[in-house]
Amino acid sequence: MTYTLRNFLASIIIIGAVAAVCSAASESFITGDVRIQPLSETLVRMEVRGPKGFEDRPTFHIQNRDLGCAEAEKVVRRDNLIVKTSAYSVNIPQNAENLDKAYITDSAGKKIWSKEGDSKYFPIITRWPNSGGGFLYDKGELLGHAENGNTDEFLWKKESKGGWFRLKNKATGDYIYIDSGKDKVYAGKPDNIKKAEWKGESAGAGYVRLKNRAYPKYYIHIENQKGYAEAATKETINDTNTPLTRWYSANWKLDKKSINRRYLPEPTEKTKAWMIADEPRYVPSRWEYNPAPEGVENNGWDMSNNAEDIYVFLPQGNWKRLRQDFIELTGKTNLVPLYALGGWDSRYHPYTQKEALNKIKKYQSKDIPLDVFVVDTDWRVGASIGYDINKKLFPDMERFISNAHDLGKKIMFNDHPEPQAEALEREEVLYRNDGLRGLFDIGLDFWWFDRNWHTCINPPEGIAKEVFGMYIYDAVTRDYYPHRRPLIMANYDGIDHGKINRPSNIAAHRYSIQWTGDTRSHWNSLKDEVRNAVFAGVYGPFPYLSTDVGGHMGELTTEQYCRWVQFGTLSPIFRLHCGRKYTRDPWDYDEPCESVVREFMQMRMRLLPVLYTAARENYETGEPIIKRCDLLYPEYEEAKTNHQYLIGDDILFAPVYEPMKDSPKRSLWLPPGKWINAFTGEVLEGGEKIAVELNLETAPLFVRSGSVIPLAPNMLDTTKKPWEPVTLDIYPSSKTAAKAELYEDDRMSRDYEDGFYRETAFSCKPEKGGKVLNVKISEADGAYQNSLKTRSWKLRIHKPEGVKTISKVLADGKKASFKTIRKDSGKMPFAVEGGSPDGDVFEITLPEKSVYQSRNVKITFE
Repeated sequence: MTYTLRNFLASIIIIGAVAAVCSAASESFITGDVRIQPLSETLVRMEVRGPKGFEDRPTFHIQNRDLGCAEAEKVVRRDNLIVKTSAYSVNIPQNAENLDKAYITDSAGKKIWSKEGDSKYFPIITRWPNSGGGFLYDKGELLGHAENGNTDEFLWKKESKGGWFRLKNKATGDYIYIDSGKDKVYAGKPDNIKKAEWKGESAGAGYVRLKNRAYPKYYIHIENQKGYAEAATKETINDTNTPLTRWYSANWKLDKKSINRRYLPEPTEKTKAWMIADEPRYVPSRWEYNPAPEGVENNGWDMSNNAEDIYVFLPQGNWKRLRQDFIELTGKTNLVPLYALGGWDSRYHPYTQKEALNKIKKYQSKDIPLDVFVVDTDWRVGASIGYDINKKLFPDMERFISNAHDLGKKIMFNDHPEPQAEALEREEVLYRNDGLRGLFDIGLDFWWFDRNWHTCINPPEGIAKEVFGMYIYDAVTRDYYPHRRPLIMANYDGIDHGKINRPSNIAAHRYSIQWTGDTRSHWNSLKDEVRNAVFAGVYGPFPYLSTDVGGHMGELTTEQYCRWVQFGTLSPIFRLHCGRKYTRDPWDYDEPCESVVREFMQMRMRLLPVLYTAARENYETGEPIIKRCDLLYPEYEEAKTNHQYLIGDDILFAPVYEPMKDSPKRSLWLPPGKWINAFTGEVLEGGEKIAVELNLETAPLFVRSGSVIPLAPNMLDTTKKPWEPVTLDIYPSSKTAAKAELYEDDRMSRDYEDGFYRETAFSCKPEKGGKVLNVKISEADGAYQNSLKTRSWKLRIHKPEGVKTISKVLADGKKASFKTIRKDSGKMPFAVEGGSPDGDVFEITLPEKSVYQSRNVKITFE
């Protein structure tokens, strides 16, 4: 089409010049009651004017809007305002009063997001919290139910028709219907549309029973947990003689998607656009959770400028970019102190002062590492609520805590916060501060906020008690110990007693250790907890999920105990736990239980450099400590399993969650490349499924061929030894170069936030077809208080296939010696001395030098 100047001016008028939008407060584009702020090339904010105007202050959900720079221009085309960047354009009617007609196009002009399209679909969720799968989804022919609820197959919209409605799937366009058989519920296109029409009968608490139009006596339920939905009449009874009218499994919530509760998108989705909302929009007090002066409403929180305020992420298919933007906007997860990655002992049990100290000493006498000892609710009078110490059990609590500190242990107390008033009322703020700080005054290290009780705090409207409770305990801890990292443990917002029931609040990930609730001890519970640990890091940036290792309720067989421990020691947080009737003490079980705890915990302590470096990476990027395989291998469907994971990039672990009598082998998927069985030395080609023979003392654990793993010395807690020497555990490849990094800081303070930390890079490069291995330790980058200025190193090189011995070693240009240590099948992987179970090891020691000098070792094989 040829445009005349007049036609051109009629269709497009440039209103403003190009603006470099480099912070949320600097530049914005306003039309009517709407403000558009391009925060970066991959994130845009759209906000409706609130009662007090547009909002530039940090809010409870949104901590930082200064995410970079996006050049944008303002254009009017017909009646639309367009805010255009090089990556996207935001379109909205001129003089808009709301965001209902807002949409976004990519650089090619293709619509990739609209407010209308994002808000009309919703999940269908059961009222039954322990259903084992409370979200309905299009399973193909059948209507399925599952726990995840994070893809378009789980989203539905209503199409109303004469007092009835149809439920249409976003991914497939299928309808939910029942047919003449009436027992199963289908997803598809029925021959009679009335079979797909429903009415919601109130079931209380915002839930409905779904009644079919064609078969009006029939209702949808998942009572039998078959993986697909069924239909039954009201008169149908279950195995406890309860009629359908009283089944929570037949109660459904058809609601809009909560936009302050979101799962992160599937990493393999190649997401173009994804939205969150600052809803409700509350501005925290300048006093945080310290008591504000008397007479200040809501303890100084401003809750009067609520308005629609949404953030659309536009990562162009890059899941890492989306995750990075998300944590920069909503807040990073607190980096835990190093001791939190050590061993924990926890039990719901009325310890006496003497009994608790003796148990700590027993761990030491047994050479089982321990860093944290947990005193559950019995530390207080009445063993339930309040902050008065039970002096019958702990006659001198301050001395107990001091004695535990002398033994190198940190102490955590459980708290069930009974409300005195609403969470931001003065009476409650004073009471909570007095109680929590009073125990800090006598040396308590950190709190466990536990909402699994008959009482809990009363949060502000629209914010879950889990996440607001986390905020309270974090804020008080942060204020009391301003130089320490504010460690807390709290319920995971969205997992109830091991069952995934809903997405978390978009602020919940900021608070470090989150616990999956009171779980059971059986095999299915162990399998669920493996899934939960992986799921939390994929669909939310939650790095430190904590399970009750062994389960809160139930007896354990020897085999179950070993499998729980093996999983726990190779997960982010290892915390043995049980209820009053049980024990998880390693010495109370038959062998090999005690040996398994000892050997796997000692191995975990040696792997702390890997875990701690991954924890720092999470702080920077939001990537999980344990990674589902599709985060690194998105092109493989098998990589999406939630029941195996990578620790870092080079260690693969597949926990065992079935008895060997039923499953003598563990099936798992190996990523591409060569992988070494860490217990046997067998080298396997990846890219396919394998089956591993099982025994009780080991678990399926693999190391990538062509990797270097930094290891700490053997230690029983994190307080006694610096990492000196550091051992580089090297698994050479004849083709693939290896690289890794060591992160260090002072392990306790918040100085890392201000740049006080150190990183050291390593690489191992094969040369001459693998006959030569070139190992480089780069000079350290950075420093922190009391950091080691010099360090020695130990290289343990696992003998490659086809190699007989080493003919020459040059260390920093000089000839050096080595020793050969023969294979020892009775040892554990990732050892820093002695034999290794996978094969012979060549050991080279580098004498102490400045950490700011690079080191180079060239090894020639024969």
